[in-house]
Amino acid sequence: MLERLELKSERGGNKSQKVNGKAKEPTIKKNISNFIKITIMTNWIEIHPDFAKSRHQKEWEKNGFNYQQTKQWIQVGLIPANSPLVYYLKSTGLTPQQYASFTNKNAQEWLDHFYPQAKRKEINYLDIAGQNLEGALNLQDFANLKGLGCWGNKISALDVSNCPHLRPIDCPKNNLEELNLSNNLELKALNCFDNKKLSSLDLSKNNNLVKLICYDCNINNLNLNNGVELTRLRVNNNQLTNLDCVRAVKAEKLI
Repeated sequence: MLERLELKSERGGNKSQKVNGKAKEPTIKKNISNFIKITIMTNWIEIHPDFAKSRHQKEWEKNGFNYQQTKQWIQVGLIPANSPLVYYLKSTGLTPQQYASFTNKNAQEWLDHFYPQAKRKEINYLDIAGQNLEGALNLQDFANLKGLGCWGNKISALDVSNCPHLRPIDCPKNNLEELNLSNNLELKALNCFDNKKLSSLDLSKNNNLVKLICYDCNINNLNLNNGVELTRLRVNNNQLTNLDCVRAVKAEKLI
């Protein structure tokens, strides 16, 4: 008996192929594998739409979370970008239910609750994005911090003066009124867009800055006098009356 399989050609058309006796196993295995991958991806999207970005799923899986475990954390208020935060919380023995039971959204008190002082020098990357945290945040005890992600909160003040090794700072979509980065000499990337109350930004001491994204703020004065390494700058939708970036000779993209 002849079995007829409809296969898609490399050119995008359809062609029929006769298989005597049995189907070609490699083709069937490949189709099953692709179906499983699509199904898994669809399931993760059902947890949260942001899992459409496959890197999020990969990060959670890399950190040891399966579908069901991830779903439990997302259901209590975490977001797909929070895999570093959840990895840390789990390492302290915290469960999703215990995390959800702490409802205080004062930024400093939230940090003090989940990050005991004894652990802070061990933290290299701090992920607290999208947790609706409010008020001022002081990171003075995170002396070895190299990366910070605190976007999507309502933080009004951010003290990183005792974090000299910070390289990327990702703090857009907050309520920042000022941002003092004069002690962060290793800073390479600053993403602080959509901080409507931020009116001034002095980066004259941040000689290693490569990327600055600060659009949709209220900045009227921006000092990049020593931004000799800057390759990407986006400052549109501000109130700029003074922009000093004359030394940004490497800049490839200015908006």
